[in-house]
Amino acid sequence: SPRGEIEELVAQVWRDLLKLDNIGAHDNFFELGGHSLLATQIISRLRDATCKELPLSALFETPTVAGLTAALERASENAANEPPPILPAPRGHPLPLSMNQEHLWRLERTIPGTHFFNVPCVYRLTGDLDVCALEQALRHIMARHELLRTVFVELDGRPVQLTKEFPAFALPVLDLRSGSADEISQKTADLILRERQAPFDLSVGPLIRPKLLRLTANEHLLLLTLHHIICDQWSLRLFRSELAALYNAWSQGRQCSLPRVAIQFGDYAYWERRSIDSDFMRVQLEYWTKRLTEPAPQLESGLRRQSDRRGGFAASHHPVELSNAQWRRLKWVAARETCTPFMILVAALSVVLFRLFGKTDVRIATLVANRRRRETELTFGNFVNTLILQISHSKQMSFTELLKHVRAVTLAAYAHQELPFEQLAQRLEQEQGIERSALFHALFMYQNMTPQRTEAAGIAFAPLTAHQLGIGRNLSLTHLDLVLDLAEEPTRLAGTLTYNSACFEKTAVAELANDLTRTLDLIAVAPEQNVARAFLNERAQPSG
Repeated sequence: SPRGEIEELVAQVWRDLLKLDNIGAHDNFFELGGHSLLATQIISRLRDATCKELPLSALFETPTVAGLTAALERASENAANEPPPILPAPRGHPLPLSMNQEHLWRLERTIPGTHFFNVPCVYRLTGDLDVCALEQALRHIMARHELLRTVFVELDGRPVQLTKEFPAFALPVLDLRSGSADEISQKTADLILRERQAPFDLSVGPLIRPKLLRLTANEHLLLLTLHHIICDQWSLRLFRSELAALYNAWSQGRQCSLPRVAIQFGDYAYWERRSIDSDFMRVQLEYWTKRLTEPAPQLESGLRRQSDRRGGFAASHHPVELSNAQWRRLKWVAARETCTPFMILVAALSVVLFRLFGKTDVRIATLVANRRRRETELTFGNFVNTLILQISHSKQMSFTELLKHVRAVTLAAYAHQELPFEQLAQRLEQEQGIERSALFHALFMYQNMTPQRTEAAGIAFAPLTAHQLGIGRNLSLTHLDLVLDLAEEPTRLAGTLTYNSACFEKTAVAELANDLTRTLDLIAVAPEQNVARAFLNERAQPSG
């Protein structure tokens, strides 16, 4: 068992975040279910507790409590160029938008009335529901998080965010109990689709739309539609957690005391704008501009149609799925190689793009939660940032060597994740004429924190995933040419390959998806084999 003050601190942080009662000094973080987001939170907690700065790579190099303790004891105090903490901003004037928010705001203005940026959520509520307690819980959450009461307007030629008071919130309840089961099912599907497609007016608000559908006396659906400018996946998990806690207390006549929200999103946006010229951000900008001095090599293959992106955007989808057995095997390989399942998926996607297009360097964009600072953990808002991973291939590489390379590239990117992608994209376009669409070949999104069923005062809160509802998780990304969107579900890994059908052939995209699952199978079975030879050997096998 862990011994010593520092080691006990490290063990306690692990127990809190991994939600485990007992962790040994030599238990492997990745075998315990650890991943990059949890690793980032562990490093953040230890920074706050010890004032010592550890790189994220420390946890990957020595993924045990004992190893991390030794690294912490060797570490120096916080680097001098760390930006100051995020503090409440002065409120005597309108607050700016974050750079990511401003990008979304400008995109929306180019396509007025769009629903591309709507984020739909559906919760199945089973049990004897207290609608008044649910309404009270929703009202409290909207009062607690400023962004749920914020509108976005133009002032002196610049967008700003204003928090306003809306009329007292009343939860709309639609009774769908009349009719046959099929009719109720059809009415429900129609309502979900209508909600998903109804646009928001950013200047009027509110940018959250709750509705309750009553299907039977003991079954309801809570529909929540939000605008992406105010939320990310982390925010939705936070919303669900707070809603369950508040409902649990108030439906039983008890008070509920939630942890204090340290900062509101407007405080973060103000901090981001003021820190953009800091030494810390300059170092991050230099890191990225050195690596992205040229556009991504153009992908030329049968996958791409002769027409280019000027043909417009028509998003099409192809399903991607791994069985539970395949996924468990890949997670075992990831733990053995001290990397994360995300890194294995990036490696596999890079192999597929490398084989298809014959380019040594493949660039894959990905999204990170960007909540490295503990003060952001209870804040509702869209903190997500885009990172670009440049994966370099050689025909001599084994899968294991490729995984080590992907891990190094990913960890270096994570260490420089706080520079807003919008700042980088603007700088590269202004100084080198590189458009944002030319910076990467594909976008990869991975959700490894599957919404879990929650019990509260006899009510089961069961979030329905986007894939269960048959909708894309991020409609706002359908304007990109190639997006792989995967989510870990209880019994499988599932998702979609979304592509611009004005650019890509349907049959070629289906082949790309098949290549991806074959590559993952090869990594799972024999990660030590040569990447190029593995495919030759596979082709040589007799079929059937």
